[in-house]
Amino acid sequence: MSSINDIAKEAGVSIATVSRAFSDGSNINQSTRKIILEIAHRMDYSPKIYHKHTPSHINTEIIGVIISCRNYPWFNMIASGINTVMESKNITPIFTDTNEMPYKEIICIDKIKDFVGGMLVISSSGLDDYNTTYIEKINKTIPIVTLVRNINIYNIDSVAVDCFHHTSKALNRLIENGHHHIAIINGPMVIKPSMDRFAAYIEVLKSNDIPIRNEYIYYGDFDENHAYNIANELLDSNPRVTAIFSSNTIITRGCLKAINDRNLKIPDDIAFISYGDDYSFSLKNMNITAIEDPNYNIGKIAAELLLERMQDSRRLKKKPKRIIVSPDLIFRGSEAYPKNREKFRF
Repeated sequence: MSSINDIAKEAGVSIATVSRAFSDGSNINQSTRKIILEIAHRMDYSPKIYHKHTPSHINTEIIGVIISCRNYPWFNMIASGINTVMESKNITPIFTDTNEMPYKEIICIDKIKDFVGGMLVISSSGLDDYNTTYIEKINKTIPIVTLVRNINIYNIDSVAVDCFHHTSKALNRLIENGHHHIAIINGPMVIKPSMDRFAAYIEVLKSNDIPIRNEYIYYGDFDENHAYNIANELLDSNPRVTAIFSSNTIITRGCLKAINDRNLKIPDDIAFISYGDDYSFSLKNMNITAIEDPNYNIGKIAAELLLERMQDSRRLKKKPKRIIVSPDLIFRGSEAYPKNREKFRF
């Protein structure tokens, strides 16, 4: 196993600088910290800063909430569910945002781990082995519950959404309506929900004997302008596409802007389904069919599970709970076959 000396040599810094990179409140340059953490990850190094006992200064009236997502309306509903549970117990959540940066996830957890009674990690920024190992070790001191993305970390409780089956239902409805040229703009393929939605897309097409066309598959992220550009490229390059499936709310906003700027109408010119709902999607001039996660309940369930673990002195001897919730599929008509388009199969 690599040592702190190995990390310092590889990074070209002193041992003290490496130590400070893993310390709370250090004033180390953030770019230097990032380089050190990336090298530590690559060399499978973990700092010896963990304790199995509960530090005397941990405050059970405070919990930490680590958020790694740029979709803030979505997160606000989860936060509301968390606050409802915690406020009833006079517990204050401290929220910190990593902005989808895995190295910041470690930094944020490390900064608050010694004075909170538990932690919720929402939409962890990736399926990163170093991050998950870190979370496992922290869980030996204080309970951690993960939400939505990383849900199978050893000994960590989790709350997840069954997005595969509802994505399949939505796509099958498109096919029932006569669509055979269906494009998908998926989210980042380093997170499980994106993988599940893409797997549903592939399985539904295969089960209906519809060819899988790589030119109909695009990848977005959590940036509306990027989604706008992708949607325009898709529509320019694939005139036969009659339906688009968008994998998250931010991608949907970019797509709808691109469609509107082309003076196209949904569903008269192009059909559309969004994974992720928004208050505007139900307006009469939009009526966007959407898959809606029970975000408030996700936050509420996760907070209740964390409270249960905080009060259980034997929690480390118990199997982790894997709670799966189901979204709602709301049909509003945007999945219909465009009346201004010719119907053709392949």
